[in-house]
Amino acid sequence: MSSHLERVVGIGCFIIALIFFFMSFELAFIQDGNASMGPGFFPRIIAGIFVILSAIYVFQLFKQKLEKRKQPIDRIIILKQITLVISLCLCIVLSNIIGMLFSIGLFLLFTLAIVQRIDWKISIGLSVLMVAIMYVLFEIWLGISLPKGTI
Repeated sequence: MSSHLERVVGIGCFIIALIFFFMSFELAFIQDGNASMGPGFFPRIIAGIFVILSAIYVFQLFKQKLEKRKQPIDRIIILKQITLVISLCLCIVLSNIIGMLFSIGLFLLFTLAIVQRIDWKISIGLSVLMVAIMYVLFEIWLGISLPKGTI
């Protein structure tokens, strides 16, 4: 990727991180009644880390000199990245239809088995394990109900 394009992507990530960080202030950081973590705790922490990391990345990019030679673009990597973005968008849309946990499980399975070409047995096992961890973390431990879908 050329330095100019990397800078544009870095600035875009920084702006997105800032937007999510400021949006997280709409959620309570701490619950009033029992002084435990509120629904805005993790989004604010993760968005804050994303802001810091993307700012460091942008700073490093601007510190470097622009490359005079362009490196050849690997079409397979670009195709994989486009496939991941499209499947992630599909995952978001499907989460309202078939439920978030099932949608994320399918996304993980697709990403591991098709895009990364990991063995099907390992891909299925990791997908089921991650969905189970998400269920325990959000539904049981934090008591946050994830979208169940309309089906």
